[in-house]
Amino acid sequence: MILSTAPWRRPTSAGTGPGFRNLPGRLRICLRPGKKRWGQPAVFDAEALVRRLVELTDRRSRALEAGDYEAAAAVGAERGRIIDALAALGGRSVLSPEAVRLIRQVIEADRAALAQVQAEMVRVREELKRVRQARADVRRRSGAFRRHSGPDHGGGFERQA
Repeated sequence: MILSTAPWRRPTSAGTGPGFRNLPGRLRICLRPGKKRWGQPAVFDAEALVRRLVELTDRRSRALEAGDYEAAAAVGAERGRIIDALAALGGRSVLSPEAVRLIRQVIEADRAALAQVQAEMVRVREELKRVRQARADVRRRSGAFRRHSGPDHGGGFERQA
C-alpha cells in the first residue's frame, strides 16, 4: 500500500485505476503493494499504519499539553486520514495482538484528550461569562445604559413612597 500526498507530481489519471482506492483528503492507498511510485514512502501493512497512528497520537497529546491547539488540529487531521486508511483495509488484514493493544492505547489517549479539551472549553466559557458580566457592569456604571434607555417611568423606589 502506498500513501501518496504529492499532488503537484501526480497526473490527473494516476492512481484512479483498478488497484487504487481513493480516500478523503489527498491520501490514496495502493492495494497492490510492491509498486512504489514517485519515491513516496511506502506503508505496506496495517501494523505500520497502527504504529504511525500511535506516534501521531503521542505528538497530539504533547501539543495539547503545551496548549498548542493549532498543531494538535493539524496532527488530528493526519490521524483521521490514517484511521480512514485502516478502515479501508478493513478485513483484508489481520492485526497482531500488539497492534490491537496499541489501538486500545490510542483509544484511551483519545478519551483523555477529549476530557482535556472539554475541560478547556468549560474554562473558556466561564472566562467568557466573567468578561461579559464585567462589560455589562461597566456599561451600567458608566451611565451609557441610562443615556440610551429613555426616561425612567417611576418603576423603582418612587412608586413605593
